[in-house]
Amino acid sequence: ILVIEPDNLQAKELISNAIKNIKINRLVSIGNDKIAKEDYPDALNKFQEALVVDSSNIKTITMIQKTKKLISELSDIYIKKADILYLQNFNQSALDYYILAIKINPASEEIKNRILVTEKSITNEEKITGYITKFDKYKDLILKESKDNSIVNSMEKLVEERNNLIKKLQE
Repeated sequence: ILVIEPDNLQAKELISNAIKNIKINRLVSIGNDKIAKEDYPDALNKFQEALVVDSSNIKTITMIQKTKKLISELSDIYIKKADILYLQNFNQSALDYYILAIKINPASEEIKNRILVTEKSITNEEKITGYITKFDKYKDLILKESKDNSIVNSMEKLVEERNNLIKKLQE
């Protein structure tokens, strides 16, 4: 139509709206993919980008509201769990949950402050135990991926020493 009538405002508006809808749908689709991958901050960013394209798009507004609620609820769950662990002096485990919360809600000053306080509370023994626990959990991956056998051997010795201490305590 624009070839025949280059000044046709109705055709121009239809094309403009179609382009907007394509951009919005693409951004919402990317946002939904991010949610499926549990990357909530990036999902929220994509939905907000879509809102910039059309600030009256109900679908986009709804997705932003749902994502913000999801971020809030999930970070609250991790914070509550971390708080309980912190009060029980399981500081390394508490820190792990605060880190999960900050990944979901990176703008939260409250979580950042709790991380700082918790990091100061962690003893060297807790750090070593945390490393050993993580090594136990990811040992096969570390063995497969590591090019430095001395690290693997050192960690295996620490695990062995820990297991021997546990046996002695149980006797």
